[in-house]
Amino acid sequence: NPEFAKRRSGEYAYEKKLAAAEPEHDECLRNKEADDRYAEIKKDYPPRLNPLLGEERLSHVGKVRSREIEEEKSEGRSMAAVEPHRSACPPEKLHLPQRRFTVEARQSRILYNANFGMEDPDGIVFVKTREAFQPRGGSDWQDVPVQPDPTHPLVLRAAADECVIVKLENRLPEGLMPDDPRSPSWPGTWSYNEMPPIVENFNFNELASSNRVSLHPQLVEMDVGFHDGSRVGYNTDSTVPPGRNYQYEWYAGKYNPYDREQPDPVPIEFGATALRDLGDAIKHSSHGAVGALVIEPKDSRWTEDAGNSAAATVTGSDGHSSREFVVIYQDDLSLRRAGAPMPNLRNGDDAEDSGQKAFNYRTEPLWARVGASDPAVSPDILAGYDFSNVFSSLPTCADGSKLLPCADGSVPQSGHGDPETPVFTAKAGEPVRFRVVHAGGHPRQHGFTVFGHSWPSFPWTDHSSRIGDNPEQSTRVGSASGIGPLRHLNIVAQAGGSFAVPGDYLFRTQEGFQFQGGLWGLLRVCRPDDAPCLETRH
Repeated sequence: NPEFAKRRSGEYAYEKKLAAAEPEHDECLRNKEADDRYAEIKKDYPPRLNPLLGEERLSHVGKVRSREIEEEKSEGRSMAAVEPHRSACPPEKLHLPQRRFTVEARQSRILYNANFGMEDPDGIVFVKTREAFQPRGGSDWQDVPVQPDPTHPLVLRAAADECVIVKLENRLPEGLMPDDPRSPSWPGTWSYNEMPPIVENFNFNELASSNRVSLHPQLVEMDVGFHDGSRVGYNTDSTVPPGRNYQYEWYAGKYNPYDREQPDPVPIEFGATALRDLGDAIKHSSHGAVGALVIEPKDSRWTEDAGNSAAATVTGSDGHSSREFVVIYQDDLSLRRAGAPMPNLRNGDDAEDSGQKAFNYRTEPLWARVGASDPAVSPDILAGYDFSNVFSSLPTCADGSKLLPCADGSVPQSGHGDPETPVFTAKAGEPVRFRVVHAGGHPRQHGFTVFGHSWPSFPWTDHSSRIGDNPEQSTRVGSASGIGPLRHLNIVAQAGGSFAVPGDYLFRTQEGFQFQGGLWGLLRVCRPDDAPCLETRH
């Protein structure tokens, strides 16, 4: 194809000039001067366009981006965009509903357990700062109230058939990251977390975190050349440097992006999917840069619990509602206690077992609840502690008080209070959905168990386009395995099990030593007349 050859010839010249603009040191540490040189060169070359998509889409997105920049300037919150990029949603004539998010990447201390003083002072968090919705047909945008919350991992929700637009703003420092060996703070960032010892001088503590970030989605339809959240081959670099922003566009379903006249979009209720930061696939997840994107039923609406976006009540277009709980696995954490790095769990076998463990920025190690000194304590010594009431939520101190921590400094004798890991609530008999994701971390598989509950292994219907009752699926399970990086799981059950029994139900990871390392929480099933859900604690 002469036209294709001609275009590729121009691209090679373009790429050659870009390569010449690279600074002499590592391109991952490219400075602002080099970025500016990139921008000057790109003015002379048109962006590479897929001939099947054409220039019309790019022109439309450019106009939209221009309006956004003007809005940002008027509001005093302008951040330079990395570059214009092509829309990933079907043509506007389809009048799809759209949901727009603004997400900031920040450096922030993450407190994983206040009672036991476990934290990551060098945490990296994604924070939702803005959300707006445009209904089907292109009417006015409706702002959705947002309370920015850096104390919980990012959870975004959208309905099937929606065009999801996410603007990611990178507010990480432009200079050295805290764990860079050239940084004055570097000695205080050492971690027991490890990678497999395959390459000499290439392990966790020998690498500096990148200050570039991204959001890499799963399952949703997109143009991977522009909206994948990665830097791969000839694709546009869709990771974001400090002080810049990038707009990702995804469709909650499937369609043919190469047929501009009849893309035939098919809405799909994917449920749980992970959001991974590929700006740094090794160290960012260890510092909390993880998230989830939940694709809800088409035309549904939801209300997130106050102060915790991981829990929500979702109401479908038919008026039926369910409780939803997002659980994000974290198994490679670099936590500190009293200023010192926390040692690895004693019973771990390999590098893949290293690092501390948490669900949703929270951990509740059993060794800490019984009063042991640290996670590396010998199993023989740990066996001497009293575990009989380690899961009890009704604390009793030596002086008879039921408030933690004990005022007299004693260890509770019968009960330790609620864990700081998630305690989800639902009414007995109410439909519940657990959305379990592993957005990044060690390649060590987990099993996820909810006591007293069972669910279908494959809860898909309508040609796998919706989550619901599948009459051809008779197998029910109470534990699901094979959960590793980028695995996602949808659990469809009834609160209180088949007989809707109120009470506290344990959910946990199935591996014993990671379970006692903090990977557990509670599903608190209330009686319908017990609104605060207090009388079910035990």
